[in-house]
Amino acid sequence: MGRLPFSLIALLFWSGVAAAQTQLAPTAAEPTESATNEPAETEIVESAETAAVELPERKPPKAPEPKSDKLPGARELFASVPDAAPLAARAIGFYSKGCLAGGVALPLNGPDWQVMRTSRNRNWGSPQLIDYMTRLASDARALDGWPGLLVGDMSQPRGGPMLTGHTSHQVGLDADIWLTPMPDRILTVQEREDLRAESMLKDPLHVDPEKFTDLQIKLIRRAASYPQVARIFVHPAIKKSLCVRAR
Repeated sequence: MGRLPFSLIALLFWSGVAAAQTQLAPTAAEPTESATNEPAETEIVESAETAAVELPERKPPKAPEPKSDKLPGARELFASVPDAAPLAARAIGFYSKGCLAGGVALPLNGPDWQVMRTSRNRNWGSPQLIDYMTRLASDARALDGWPGLLVGDMSQPRGGPMLTGHTSHQVGLDADIWLTPMPDRILTVQEREDLRAESMLKDPLHVDPEKFTDLQIKLIRRAASYPQVARIFVHPAIKKSLCVRAR
């Protein structure tokens, strides 16, 4: 089935989140395909007050406005589906414009990982990506001494555009991996929502050597070491540090 591109992306300023794109080349969709972005509907609750004295004359109530016939946008539609499409696994389109069939959920807790931001339901991916993530987590702990992966956004159950955040992650081939080591306990649901990835930077141009250590370097090297990996993305300061240390 072609290569599954993988990328490890460290977020700007945080420099602690990494994204993975493993290798199943996405099935090409129409190159001109685009996603619609529509605002989410909001609910307005009205209240009325009454008085025990004579009420002033009231104007007739306004006629209710007709409901909009506008359909939900692609973001709302993809975000509202809780489960994968029961089809053969297939990445359709491109990372920033596509969808996913036959997606698989990465368990929220594993022997060597924990999924963060569980309320987003973005721990889905192609079977190849799930295999890659579990292998990376196991190898990084056993071979490099990494205490375990904190996994950020992957894809939604059927891929597609998200309500917030990434432009990519639409075809089940990307995964955010934090450069913050996993704690030695199971995090609570609330902790997974509130905990922020620790910045690896001392300033915009340099890493903090007390935080970006040999352990983080080993993790990035391990993530890039598998043949199904196509790309690794990190913050420029981290890339510079990696190049300097490689001399």
